[in-house]
Amino acid sequence: MVLNISKFIVLLLVLSAQMLIAQAPPYVLVENTLRVYPLDAHARVLVDSSAALKFEDVSRPETLEKFRPLESGVATGQPGWAYWLHFRMAAKDTLKDWMILLKNPAYQNVTNRSTYTAGNEYVDGYFRSSTYGEVHRRDGFYLPKSQRSGYRHPMMNALSVSLAAGDTADVFLRVQNLKKGYAALASELRPSSLEIPFGKSDMQTLMGLCMGVTGILAILCLFFFFVDRDVANLHFFLFCLFLFLHYSILHPEILFIEWFASEKPWLLPYAFDTLAYFSFFFFLLFGRSFVNVRQHSPLTDRLMLAMAGGLVLLWLAGLLDFHFGGSTEILNWSPVVIAILLLLLAIRIGFFKSNFAKIFAAGAGWLFFFTLLGPLYNNGIFTLFNPWPVGQLGMMVIYTFGLAYKLQLHERAKADAKRVLELDGIKSRFFANISHEFRTPLTLILAPLKKAQEQAPASESEHFFENGEAEISLPARHLGMMRRNAERLGQLIDQLLDLSKLESGNMKLQVAKGDIVSFLRAMVFSFESLAERRQIHFQTEFPERGEEAYFDRDKLEKILVNLLSNAFKYTPERGRVSVKTAIENGRLKVSVEDSGPGISQKDLDKVFERFYQIEGTEDKGTGIGLSLVKELVELHRGQISVDSTPGRGTAFKISLPVAREFFAEAEIATEAVPDSTTSRPNPAMLFEPAHPERFSSENGAAAADLPLLLVVEDNPDLRSYISEAVASAYRVISADNGRRGLELALEYTPDLLVSDVMMPEMDGFQLCEKLKTDERTSHIPVILLTAKAGQQHKLEGLETGADAYLTKPFDEAELLLRARKLIEQRRKLREHFAAQPALKPTSVALPSTDQRFLDKVAAAIEENMGNEFFSVEDLAAAVHFSRSQLHRKLKSLIGKSPTDLIREFRLCRAKELLEQKSGNVSEIALEVGYSSLSYFTRSFKAAFGVLPSEV
Repeated sequence: MVLNISKFIVLLLVLSAQMLIAQAPPYVLVENTLRVYPLDAHARVLVDSSAALKFEDVSRPETLEKFRPLESGVATGQPGWAYWLHFRMAAKDTLKDWMILLKNPAYQNVTNRSTYTAGNEYVDGYFRSSTYGEVHRRDGFYLPKSQRSGYRHPMMNALSVSLAAGDTADVFLRVQNLKKGYAALASELRPSSLEIPFGKSDMQTLMGLCMGVTGILAILCLFFFFVDRDVANLHFFLFCLFLFLHYSILHPEILFIEWFASEKPWLLPYAFDTLAYFSFFFFLLFGRSFVNVRQHSPLTDRLMLAMAGGLVLLWLAGLLDFHFGGSTEILNWSPVVIAILLLLLAIRIGFFKSNFAKIFAAGAGWLFFFTLLGPLYNNGIFTLFNPWPVGQLGMMVIYTFGLAYKLQLHERAKADAKRVLELDGIKSRFFANISHEFRTPLTLILAPLKKAQEQAPASESEHFFENGEAEISLPARHLGMMRRNAERLGQLIDQLLDLSKLESGNMKLQVAKGDIVSFLRAMVFSFESLAERRQIHFQTEFPERGEEAYFDRDKLEKILVNLLSNAFKYTPERGRVSVKTAIENGRLKVSVEDSGPGISQKDLDKVFERFYQIEGTEDKGTGIGLSLVKELVELHRGQISVDSTPGRGTAFKISLPVAREFFAEAEIATEAVPDSTTSRPNPAMLFEPAHPERFSSENGAAAADLPLLLVVEDNPDLRSYISEAVASAYRVISADNGRRGLELALEYTPDLLVSDVMMPEMDGFQLCEKLKTDERTSHIPVILLTAKAGQQHKLEGLETGADAYLTKPFDEAELLLRARKLIEQRRKLREHFAAQPALKPTSVALPSTDQRFLDKVAAAIEENMGNEFFSVEDLAAAVHFSRSQLHRKLKSLIGKSPTDLIREFRLCRAKELLEQKSGNVSEIALEVGYSSLSYFTRSFKAAFGVLPSEV
C-alpha cells in the first residue's frame, strides 16, 4: 500500500513537470476501469507530405517541436501523405488488453458507415515505456488479418496497448492512405472488453434484409429462366447476384469481407468495382432482352450494346487506374455518368409501344426518384424513412413482377400454340376420317356402276353418257347398297352444313306444336330392326299417352338419331341399349344408355368438342356427331350431360324445354308439326345392310384348288362387295376387324390378304406389321385399301411391309390385277424352288423374315441329317410351327412339302459325299439317315437317274 502511494506521488510530480514543457503534450492519466478516454485534446499532429520520416526522426526533440495540436479528426491532403500523431499516457493501474481506436467523425451523419470504421489503409503504432521499452504494432485496412495487432473488424483501426502501473508511455501513430487524400485521425483509448458502439446496428438488419430479398429474387428469376429459357430472366438473375454481393461489402457490419479477403484485403477495391460495374452491365442487358429492344429500335439496341462494351472497358480502366495509384479523376465520376445515361436510356425505352417497355421505365423511374432522396436522407433533411433500400428493392420487385408477367404471357402463348397444334392435329384426323367416311360410300356407289357399264356391249358403251338412251341393269342388292351409301353421304354432308350454320349463327330455332310422344316413338322404333339383326336388347320407355308440345322436329330428330347411332355403334352383339323419355314441368327429358366399352374420365370432358375422337375409335366416325348434338341441344335452350364407367357403358341425358313460354314469338312456326306417321327414311339402314353377308366363309369344295384370299374390312357392304368381286378366282374368307383378321390368317394361312386401314380393335397398318414380322405369316402378300390418300400414309403402309396400296374409291379391275400379280410372283418363286434338287436359301432374294425362316429349316435338317427317325413333326417343333402351319408355309414359299424337303436334303448330301469318295454306299446311306440300303438306292435313282454305285 505504501509502495503504490509512493508510485502515485512520483507520477504526479512527473506529470506536473511535463505540463511546464510547452512542446510536450500533456499526459493522459488512465485508470483500469470500463471507460473511454478521448485522445483528441491530448494529441498533436505532424504532416509528412514526403512520407519519408521514420520513428527515429519524429521522436527527436527538434522534430517534436514541429508537431501541432490536432484541430480536426479528419486531415485532408494528397494520396500518399503520412500523418504522425503524438500523445503521452500514464497508467495509474496496470493496463492490460487495452486498445487505441482511430475514428472518422465525418461518418457521424452517414447512414451506412460508423465513426469507428476509420478505414485507414496503413497505421503504425510506436510505444516507448520504461517497462516494455520500444514496441511497434501495425494495423490498417490493407494489412492481412494475421499482421494486425488489435483486429476487430476489417474497416476498424485498432492498436493493442499494455502498460504497468505507475509507468508512462510516449505514443506515436503513423497514418498513411495511398489511394485516398484524407486520413481519419480522431482517436480514443478504451479497454478491449468494453463493447464498441458502432451506432449503426439498424444498418446491419437493413443490409441483411436487402441481401435476403435480392437473393430470393435472384433464385426466383433463375427458376423462371429454367422454365421458359428467356434470357431476360438470366440477365436479371445475374444483376441480382452481383447486387447481392455488392451489398455484402457495402456496409462494414456485414462480415462478408472478413471471410472473403481477410488475408488479402487488397482484393476488396477490385471486388467493389467489379461488382458495381457488372451490376450496371447486367442491368443494361436485362433491359435490352426484357423489352426486346432490337424489335422496337435497332438503333437503340446498338447503342445499348455499345454502352455494355463501354462498361467493360471502364471496368478494366478502373482496375488499372486503381492498381497504379488511382489518379484519373474522371474514373471517379464514371458511376454517376453511367447512372445518368441508364436513366435517359430507360426514359427513351419507356416511349416504345410495349407493356414491357413501360415496366422497365417504371422500375428505372422508381429507382431514380428514391435515389434523389438518398442524399437528403444522409444529410438529415429527409427523415421519414431510408429511401435507399426502398428505391433498390422496389425496382427489383417491379422487374420481378414484370418477368413473372412475361413468363405468364409466354406460358399462355405456349398453351395457345399447343392448343393450335392439337387443333390442327384434330382437324387433320377429322379430314382423314371424313375422307374415309366419304370414300368408302363412294367406292360402293361407283364400283357397281362401273362394273355394270363394263359388262354392257362395247357398241352401247358410248351411249351411257349425257345424251345416251341405253339401259343398264343392276342386281337389287347392288341398288340397295348404292342407295344406302348415297344416303349415308347425304347425312354426312348435312352434318357438315349444320355445323357451318351453327358456327355462323345462321341456324334458327323453329318450334311448332305437335304430338311429341308419337314423334319420339317413331324415331326410336326405327332402330328396332337394327337391334334385332345385331341381337341387342333394346329397351324403350315412353309416356303412356300422347302430349302436345312445342319442339323443332328437325333438330330433335338429329339429336335422337345421333345419340342412338352412337349407342348402337359401340354396343357389342347381345348388348343392351335403352331409351327412356318423360315430360316433366314443361321439359322433355331423354336418356340414352348403352352397355358399350364406356369412356374414360380424361375423355369424358372432351366428347362434345368438335372433331375430338376417343383414342382407338377413329374408325367409327368423324368426331362431329356429339358436337352437333350439344350445339343443337343448346340451340333448343336445353342441357346435355354424359355419365360413363369404362367397361360398363355410357349414358347421355338431355333436357329440352317444350312449353310455349320458353320460346319467343319469332321462334314459333306458323305450321304445326306433321304427324309421326309421315314417311321418312329409316335411320338404321345407314349403319348395316338388311341382308346377311354372302361370302363370309370358304366357298364350296369344287373350288378347292383356287388360292385362298382373306378380306378384312369393317364395313359390311364393302366386305361383301370385295368378296363377291373376287369370288370367281379365289376362295374367300372374311373378317370384320384387324384382330379377327390376324386370327384367321394364323389359322388358314391364306395366299393373299386384302385389308382396310381404318378398322376397330386393330387397324390395317398394325395387322400388316404383325403379319410381316411373324414367321408363320410373313410370306403372305398384303394389299391395303384406304381412304387416306396422302403420300405420307402410303409410305407408312409400305413401311409396314404392305405389297400394294390402293386408295378408295378403288378400281375393281386394278384390285384384281394387283392380286393376280402378287399370286403369280409367289407361284414363280415356288416354281424356282421346286426345280431345285434341294433347298438353297441364298439363291433367290427373299424378305428377311422368310429368309430367316428358311435358314432355320435348313439348319434343323442339317443338324438331324443322320437321324433316320427325324420326322415332319420334329422339324415343325424345331422351328416352332404346327405341322399344318409348316406345311402351308413351305408349300407357299417353295412349293414343297416338309417330307419332300427332308428327303431332298438327305439325297443331295449323299450325292455330295459319294462324289467326294467319303465312304462306300452303305456308310453314306447310314450317314444321311437311311437304314435300308435298298430304299436308299431306289430313292437315289428316282432323284438323280443313276444308282449310288455309279456316281
